[in-house]
Amino acid sequence: MKFIVILIATLFFGLSTRVYSQEETNTIDVAVKAGDIPKVKDTARIALLKTKAESCMNNIIRLNFAAAAEFFDPRFKEDFSPDTLKKFWNYFKDEAGSIVEQTGIKDAANDTAQGIIITYLCRKGHWDFHVVFTNANQINGLYVEKTPPPVIKAYHFPDYVVGDSVRETDIMVGKGEWAVPGHITLPAFPGKYPAVVLVPGAGPMDRDESLFANKPFKDLAWGLASRGFAVLRFDKRTKFHSKKIVKDRPVLTTDFEVTQDVLSAIKVLQSFREVRRDQIFVLGHGLGGMLAPKIAKLDTTVAGLIILAGNARPLEDLIVEEVEYVYSLDGIINEDRAKIIKKLKRMVQNVKSPILSITTPADSLPLQVPAEYWLGLKGYNPTQTALKINKPILVLQGERDYEVTMEDFELWKKTLKPVPLCEFKSYPNLNHIFVTGKGKARPDEYRIANHVEKVVVEDIARWMKEKIKK
Repeated sequence: MKFIVILIATLFFGLSTRVYSQEETNTIDVAVKAGDIPKVKDTARIALLKTKAESCMNNIIRLNFAAAAEFFDPRFKEDFSPDTLKKFWNYFKDEAGSIVEQTGIKDAANDTAQGIIITYLCRKGHWDFHVVFTNANQINGLYVEKTPPPVIKAYHFPDYVVGDSVRETDIMVGKGEWAVPGHITLPAFPGKYPAVVLVPGAGPMDRDESLFANKPFKDLAWGLASRGFAVLRFDKRTKFHSKKIVKDRPVLTTDFEVTQDVLSAIKVLQSFREVRRDQIFVLGHGLGGMLAPKIAKLDTTVAGLIILAGNARPLEDLIVEEVEYVYSLDGIINEDRAKIIKKLKRMVQNVKSPILSITTPADSLPLQVPAEYWLGLKGYNPTQTALKINKPILVLQGERDYEVTMEDFELWKKTLKPVPLCEFKSYPNLNHIFVTGKGKARPDEYRIANHVEKVVVEDIARWMKEKIKK
């Protein structure tokens, strides 16, 4: 779960029903990050919009919020009034400190939106203001994020991967309209190998579990294949079929999102001539780790489970805990944050309510995830399910993880410790994606290119080999 609060505007959803839609945010982000700028630019219009964006921002900096709002589209101004703009600005100043100087301005556009990004050096680092315009050259979107540090775009294999000893095969998981693509990564030389299916965490993850420049599942796949395993990983439906899901509105549950495809992936491996059918493990990360016992219950041929930072507690409780943790990092306590936490806790209570039903509005539930998703998790206890399946289980945890914490690890350990087939290990310096860091983990560290630690790959490989021998 990557519930990283970086958009200041989103912190005001209790004050404004529309600041900047997620779809529009994604549109501009894609334009900025991918450099997806139209080949033929209206340079005169861009110059005009830069002037308007700077004028609007200069009025905000001078605390003339009424004048700044005159640049807004009428509908946006109705939602984001001068009073709301003032609260927005005061909150930003608490987060970023006073502005020192403007350090940059650039355009960001695609076929549906034109944006201008203005960068300011503040007392607490650089910040980007994204100003989005209508076709009538009025502002209908405004949000701010901390200027991201440079990201290494190219993936470089970790030093524990021997590239010429590994090969990859494209595969499809599932059949019909919801089939998804993936890879099977294998040792270079033909043979029959034990195998593992990688089950990703929450959100629309690709097969590598890409997070900025980090690709933890690619690290694991190639690292384990270098050590004699076949590894299958695949794009989640919510990633590969995102447009179809928005259009067709299927019933969204963890079964639809994860479980069905993992069961299909196991069948793919069982039919693969270079895989030992009786030696297929399931490795789940985050949400995938939470669901791993359920998968093993549904397919009893699974040889064992590896749970990486899998939550043992209800998902909704972790969402509140994570937001509170992120807010605690800068030590700022204010009324707006308190309101957000209070509202989020009400949403969590709605999930836990005995009257939760498919008619419960999504906007009254955490992250606006629909009721059927939460209903699908009702009554599921991952640790108790794991206790009953009688399978070897390896539970690994980064001690710096703030998304799934040591409290979850201790719950796994407490429940499963009496079972001789289970093993537990935590790593003092690792975060949620099993990358090394120092001090308290922060959302920004995910932007730094790194790799899953070698010891994690070696521990997983060693454990699977031990269970195969038995």
